[in-house]
Amino acid sequence: MRVKVSILGHFGEGVNLLNGQTVKTKIITEELQNQLGQDQVLKIDTHGGWKTLLKAPFQVFRALKNSTNVLIFPAHNGLRVYAPLLSFQRHFFKKRKIHYVVIGGWLPEFLKERKRLSKKLKNFDGIYVETNTMKNALEAQGFENVYVMPNCKKLTILSEDELAYPSGVPYKLCTFSRVMKEKGIETAVNIITKVNDRLGYIAYSLDIYGQVDTAQVDWFENLKKQLPDYIQYCGCVDANRSVEVLQKYFALLFPTHFYTEGIPGTIIDAYAAGIPVISAKWESYSDVVDEGITGIGYDFDDADQFERTLLEVAQNPNVLLSMKENCIRKAKDYIPESAIQIMTEKIGGGYNLYPLKLCTFSRVMREKGIEDAVNAVVSVNTDLGVQAFSLDIYGQVDGAQIEWFESLQKKFPSYIRYGGLVPYDKSVDVLKDYFALLFPTYYEGEGFAGTLIDAYSAGVPVIASDWRYNAELVNENVGFVYPTGDQLAFVDILKAMAVDPTLLLCKKRLCLIEADKYKIDKAVQILIEQIEGD
Repeated sequence: MRVKVSILGHFGEGVNLLNGQTVKTKIITEELQNQLGQDQVLKIDTHGGWKTLLKAPFQVFRALKNSTNVLIFPAHNGLRVYAPLLSFQRHFFKKRKIHYVVIGGWLPEFLKERKRLSKKLKNFDGIYVETNTMKNALEAQGFENVYVMPNCKKLTILSEDELAYPSGVPYKLCTFSRVMKEKGIETAVNIITKVNDRLGYIAYSLDIYGQVDTAQVDWFENLKKQLPDYIQYCGCVDANRSVEVLQKYFALLFPTHFYTEGIPGTIIDAYAAGIPVISAKWESYSDVVDEGITGIGYDFDDADQFERTLLEVAQNPNVLLSMKENCIRKAKDYIPESAIQIMTEKIGGGYNLYPLKLCTFSRVMREKGIEDAVNAVVSVNTDLGVQAFSLDIYGQVDGAQIEWFESLQKKFPSYIRYGGLVPYDKSVDVLKDYFALLFPTYYEGEGFAGTLIDAYSAGVPVIASDWRYNAELVNENVGFVYPTGDQLAFVDILKAMAVDPTLLLCKKRLCLIEADKYKIDKAVQILIEQIEGD
């Protein structure tokens, strides 16, 4: 009897391996077991170097023979072995699907001069990369089977109440990666030393965490002998304790010299702990770090700019402290059950995100399009034959339209409810649990709706009518607009979201960036300039 999935991956059974390849392989495997059932996932360990590669033909045969889907997670050498073997042996197992999960950001560059290998990979059923930057690069090489599946970790994300705000120097920094030259460890040490010397006091301390690269032990031992008292090596941290350890820090340093990093797991750890990032701008930096929202970047391999950044932060630490809540919101993008959704859809089976939670957040009246929203959700769920969406309606019922709304409520199916009035200071907390905000207004008095800012602040995209100013406020980065009153267009957008939730999920990060435009200090700046000018 065949299982749904065979995983050819770097498990390192019996060995405590902490590298990104092994960690990600185990995380995704565990989540697939949760979603599909343990008896539907066959694990085949590829750890062991060239000795294991000699077994590769037999491992591939076993995987194809015993499962409907085969997942592989190899790096450079493994890919050159397993991809050709899978391509060849699949001729004998016609209905098998092959999926390749890429760890890191190296693949596009690696394939540029490997046309034969590229041809084989183009016939795979799915290649799952960590960032849009990688997806775009592969599509430029002619790939049509590439999907974005962010790196993910099973973490406990701190609540806002659990965040710590350091109030004085030294501000505690850390690195949290494999300890090697290429990760910029020595760069971090040198820059922090220079900054403290320039300021004349210990503005920063640095703790270095991670497994020391076996080929660089001598280098690191020499480096440790030169460390000042405020810099220390703290060893390795168990994966399940990363958030616990990180939450006490002011910021995570990520001074990598690997330009082709993907989504580093350490940054996900930091976000879950509410810790902003100061990072080199590697190739996929903008896919991971929202500049000025969840961290600050400096030009890749620019040590001088790294130094200036730390000097500026030392003078104004609130620049980073104000990002902490943004970090824990962003961490939710990287929980396994959300991240691997696109893969489970390709594999078939497992649970999904449905019903996707929608809401309206306005005065409850006809002219706000409340009934249009109700009818659209009912129409989509009915047409698709599945409860794709739920709908919660929030807001004060207009005094002149109470009878209309009570009559409408009597027709609500179980997946639509009235949630009452939400206090102004709780709006973002309530909204952040939703998939999207619906704003189908045609109200004559509509101006700049504050509910849109609330939604963006919660990382929630918007589906809105193009009434009045909506088309200016709801752009392609943060949602979708449809012609006012065009119910068919409204329904079509919702159907597209139901079939492919990633069309909106990919906009959550951009909503937080958009919200930053509407912060009070920025909004009143033009007024202050006018006053000071007078």
